[in-house]
Amino acid sequence: MDIHADQPATATCPVMTSRQRGIVRIETAVLIALGAFAGANCRYLIGLSIHSSLLSTAFVNVAGSFALGALTQEAQLVGILSQRSQRVLGTGFLSSFTTYSTFVLDAVAATPVVAMLYVLASYAFGFIGASVGHHAVSSLSTNQTGGYYHLWVHQLCPVELS
Repeated sequence: MDIHADQPATATCPVMTSRQRGIVRIETAVLIALGAFAGANCRYLIGLSIHSSLLSTAFVNVAGSFALGALTQEAQLVGILSQRSQRVLGTGFLSSFTTYSTFVLDAVAATPVVAMLYVLASYAFGFIGASVGHHAVSSLSTNQTGGYYHLWVHQLCPVELS
């Protein structure tokens, strides 16, 4: 029997004891930490591949904005990913993959003109990335059970992380 801490009790999802809720919370925290570990390492590898801190930071922030836009829209329209999977990907992986502190440090270290252009471009492309991710999921999710998005997600991740 599957037990979910973030869902009401039903015939298939019974009311959990306080101990069970605690275990589920710990398990979720561990899964988020594993997602964060993966996101931070992906960020590090991209930093090694793109030798400019400004460009690598901009790249991961725009890619992360796209992914978060897609993830949030998936939750709203389709709902294939469980809340726990959303937390692992959003709170864990993407929070460690993207980097606001390095973005700010890069802007402070740049000349004033480069810093201004960098900040404006980063925010503009971040909003565009999130919007494109949002709209990509909207256009792919023609219906919740048989659309292209449903097939694409299950090819990418056939086992749910719940």
